Amino acid sequence: MPKFHYASLLSLLLLGACSEKPAIPAESPAVSSESIKRDSHTPPKAALPFSWETVPRFALMAKSEGALTHTEASYLAENCPIIIFDKSMEHALREDQSEVTVERAARQIKAINPGAQVYGYWNSIIAYNLYAAFDTFDANKEQWALRNADGSIYMKRGRRPCYDLSQEAVRNWWVDCAVQMLSEDSSLDGLLIDALPAASHSTQKHLWGSEKSAAIEVGLTEMVRQLDARVSDSKQLIYNGAGARLSKWEDRGLRFLESFDGVLFEHFCGCSTRDPKTGDLKTESLLDDLATMRRAVEAGKTVFVKAWPRSLPCLNLDIPITNEQATADLEFPLACFLLAAGDNCYFLYNWGYHNQDGQYPNYPEYQKPLGPPQATMAEIEPGVYIRSFQHAQVYVNLNEESASIDWHSQSQ
Repeated sequence: MPKFHYASLLSLLLLGACSEKPAIPAESPAVSSESIKRDSHTPPKAALPFSWETVPRFALMAKSEGALTHTEASYLAENCPIIIFDKSMEHALREDQSEVTVERAARQIKAINPGAQVYGYWNSIIAYNLYAAFDTFDANKEQWALRNADGSIYMKRGRRPCYDLSQEAVRNWWVDCAVQMLSEDSSLDGLLIDALPAASHSTQKHLWGSEKSAAIEVGLTEMVRQLDARVSDSKQLIYNGAGARLSKWEDRGLRFLESFDGVLFEHFCGCSTRDPKTGDLKTESLLDDLATMRRAVEAGKTVFVKAWPRSLPCLNLDIPITNEQATADLEFPLACFLLAAGDNCYFLYNWGYHNQDGQYPNYPEYQKPLGPPQATMAEIEPGVYIRSFQHAQVYVNLNEESASIDWHSQSQ
């Protein structure tokens, strides 16, 4: 990694602070302010447990083999102000459905830290039979399941049926289920609505037929708007479906911001920005992700960034990752996140979704004082970026896929 002297570039950094926003890749179109309407729903910034004191973090995970231990719950409650529990909590026990297990985990977290926010999970189109609510879909499967162009039931990855969102009855049932999860007596503060890109007309029309896939995408948009209208303003709605990997959506998925309080970038510095065969970083894709993040921040939305180790091939979750590898791989995605992060941006770095996939890390970077940003991201030479925080200087060289974070003591 080349040596970098921040003092010699202080004037450049301050110059970067004067610009309103960093350069945005040409292929990333601007998002119309008219398409981002949920400001009236979005709670005041103070409503979210956000701080620049250290790297702002969140958790997204499930422990399928059982309930969280007190040690595990304490770690999450004390280190992650927002925790998203996936659908498969306690699933291996096959005793309770997801509505019950996620509620139980939420209460466990809040008993330790009442100020923590806990979100549940609800997939926008893939039918996971882990919920009590699934019984209704199962009873209507012949009518409600999405079908291929040849009339057969479409199975996502050959395993799970999907909802035919072109049908009003399906959408109404789906919204009813989500609203029930966020009822006033629920311990949940919000929901992550997953897999919106799985309903994309441009990527699915070869399977479902052009007319059906177009109707599915329209139905998805109508459905999330209906959900937004019915959910209490005290609850948060987050969606997974933005970023460079959605290149066939010109707005990179930001069209859905109008119906949500925030957005998840699920594969940051992972498969969304790497060549699937070689694993090499696709620089323009990463810049695209950073630009999309900034647009969401500028729209007043919450941003969740789930980053991955470079040692892990794209979504090959069966490859074991050692703590040593994970520690060595952390600095680059963390530095990239910090280049674009704004208020209410949260970071997560691990190699999966389950309890054993790096959910309880003790990285030194997470303990060091950060402080609020002092400038915007600045490009000091082609492919090389810097940004200043109160207690840290960030340097990223995309040409070499290298980064460094110079942490200062608070006395400095």
